[in-house]
Amino acid sequence: MLFKLKPIARELLIFLGYFTLAVLMTLPLVFYLDSSIPGVGSDPISHYWNSWRFSYSLQAPLIFHTVEAPDPFFIQPFRIIYVIITAFFADLLSYNLLILLEFALSAYGCYRLTLYILKDRWAAVYSGVIFGLSPFMFAKGMGHTGALQAISIPLVMLEFFKALDSNEYCLKRSITAGIWAGIAVFTSVYFAIYVGLWLLGLAFWLLATKRSNWVLNWITTVSVMVVLALPKAITMIKPAAEASYLTIKTLGKWYLTSIDLLGIITPHWNHPIWGSFFDIFHISSPERAAFLGISVLILAVLGWRKHQYRDWRIWIGIWTLSAWILSLGPMLQIAGKPTFIPLPDAVLSVFPIISAVTSVSMWMVLAVLGVALLAGGGVAWLHRRGNWWRWTWIAVILIAVIEYLPNPYPVIQMKKPVVLKQLAEDPANKAVLSLPVGGRDTMGEIGSFDPMSIWYQTLHRKPIIGGRVSRMSETQRNSLDSDLIKRIIHTQDSVILSEKPIQAFNPRSQGIRVKILRWVEKDSWLAGLIKKIIGQAKLDQVLNKAKRDHGTPLEALPTLIQLDSETALNQADSLDIGFVLANDLSSSVVKGALRTCKEILPLELIGEEMGVALYKVIYSDNDTLTALYR
Repeated sequence: MLFKLKPIARELLIFLGYFTLAVLMTLPLVFYLDSSIPGVGSDPISHYWNSWRFSYSLQAPLIFHTVEAPDPFFIQPFRIIYVIITAFFADLLSYNLLILLEFALSAYGCYRLTLYILKDRWAAVYSGVIFGLSPFMFAKGMGHTGALQAISIPLVMLEFFKALDSNEYCLKRSITAGIWAGIAVFTSVYFAIYVGLWLLGLAFWLLATKRSNWVLNWITTVSVMVVLALPKAITMIKPAAEASYLTIKTLGKWYLTSIDLLGIITPHWNHPIWGSFFDIFHISSPERAAFLGISVLILAVLGWRKHQYRDWRIWIGIWTLSAWILSLGPMLQIAGKPTFIPLPDAVLSVFPIISAVTSVSMWMVLAVLGVALLAGGGVAWLHRRGNWWRWTWIAVILIAVIEYLPNPYPVIQMKKPVVLKQLAEDPANKAVLSLPVGGRDTMGEIGSFDPMSIWYQTLHRKPIIGGRVSRMSETQRNSLDSDLIKRIIHTQDSVILSEKPIQAFNPRSQGIRVKILRWVEKDSWLAGLIKKIIGQAKLDQVLNKAKRDHGTPLEALPTLIQLDSETALNQADSLDIGFVLANDLSSSVVKGALRTCKEILPLELIGEEMGVALYKVIYSDNDTLTALYR
């Protein structure tokens, strides 16, 4: 039997089981490990680029034009694992292996926690599947891959529960819990908030239940977490003081990232059997997926009623229910329709640090973990019913896998034009201006950010103008604020607006704006609450948009910047631009931007392939910038 093996062999086989299940449930990813990445949209490319950036910056820290300081948001423990894997495999293959590893590790972390609480290994195996391979995790694997690195959360709980159950001051367990909490802080700002609030809530619960010998354990754990978090916190002090790290929840963020009330019983949009039917509600997108599984919820209720969790059952229920309510966002939505009923997150969003949780659906990581533990209790209760029930854990796992199936798991094919290999071999370490040009962070976008520009950077490994980071530094913003770049961005915006000169607002979004306008006119307390959350400037934008029926007209663009060739060349030189890379030559936006570049800059074509064209900037007749091609 599996569980009669030696402990190390047994644990290794269980982990490999989770890894194998992750491979099967992410098909066809395993067939494209060296040519694709999992996900949809631009976020997966950004996450891959962040991992590559961490690895590459250890060798060559200059990633952006004149920017050498690391972004504190991208320093994560799992990227250290990525660096280790890249010692044996190529970058793209290493990233995909890391994604699969993160699924398995999250499952294994929940397994260890459940095993300690329930003392039932079969139930623990089941709980690991429910947490690590849940639709929530698979949805986050399509974009917000940081959520997959959740192993630290159950391990914080595991070590702290062990310390409390010792009924005395347990220094070793408390320090270990603090170390895992510190790892959670470094992994994600979201995890830092979740673990911090979980520990704070647990302190109140322990105080209310008059649990003895917990104060010193709690203080030790929190102290270790704070000490480990200081290096990352210190790197953020200056940007935070400059308000560049402060975020606000816009109305769009509220709607797009909040969980619907029916979300936990609505199969995710990518389910191969019934996903397309339930997607009519538009409440199970990758950003908002929260499906827990009908069989899992039944087992969770059964576990709550039947299984003896000792005194931890109540606390598990409290944090599970609280996290789910917070994931609903500041206003209740039912079947995709806003009800304008305020929820606790509306108040919580006012607090500066907690307001960093702009994607409120991420609260589900705690809710899914709690449900996995409770459902494990249901399986453990069934397991004790006798021989007939002994193998029910296999059936319930199969049922859960069928409910959770995300196949076919979406993948993004990453093209590799040979011309970029030539660029990588060029001896000149000049910056690359990618078209369309733009920069993006979580606060907004300048120009038209193209995710392929940062993917291409992982191939040519030259500094770039623009790109995507957690928070753009002043230097990065200045590089996009020069007349040369603004002229190109003006052309891009003109093309975009000329193709779509008038666009009606999304009816649902416009309905929300009109509702808020009426609240303001009636001087409602809800309008005052929204003002506190998003600020007067953002509220004014909402009100202005509520008073009109169409999008921004073309004449609203800034005045065209007049730029002669000599000035343009001097500005390109000051930005250290040596190359212009045009992606997707069939795009009218890229055609317009490239035409503008050719008008104001002396360019020479190096090569064109797969819809990508590479040019060098000629500064003089004796220029040896790209001598490799002469």
